[in-house]
Amino acid sequence: MALRSGTENIPAILSFECALSKIELKDFFKHKEALLKEITAEHVLVSDNNCVDNIISICFAGVRGETIVHKLEELGFLIGTGSACNSKAKGNRILSQFVDRKYIEGAVRISFGKDINVEDCASLGKGLNNAVDEYKRIIK
Repeated sequence: MALRSGTENIPAILSFECALSKIELKDFFKHKEALLKEITAEHVLVSDNNCVDNIISICFAGVRGETIVHKLEELGFLIGTGSACNSKAKGNRILSQFVDRKYIEGAVRISFGKDINVEDCASLGKGLNNAVDEYKRIIK
């Protein structure tokens, strides 16, 4: 039987990190809000208010997540497409439980670190919009 580990206890890890570095958890909420306020591209937010605020999973319709990752990397932002519970299996069994199929391929995962600020998050939101718009212009 092939076994693999489950999702890490992110809230506990984050709490420990915050205790060590004196980061206020409310700062992550401000970062998340600043990012989401800027995003105008069609999307589905998988990480709702019941999720930890320093990690956001968001899906864009009609776009490949890998393309978004590469475009944002050019702008100096490092984000990912996978999740902590992702495996090598084709598709995404977790996201398929939460979002319409047309969004799954455009999934990205964003984690906020201690050195990020609200302005960075707003710039990231604008970068996400631009990446999605550019991709859709190219594939037309």
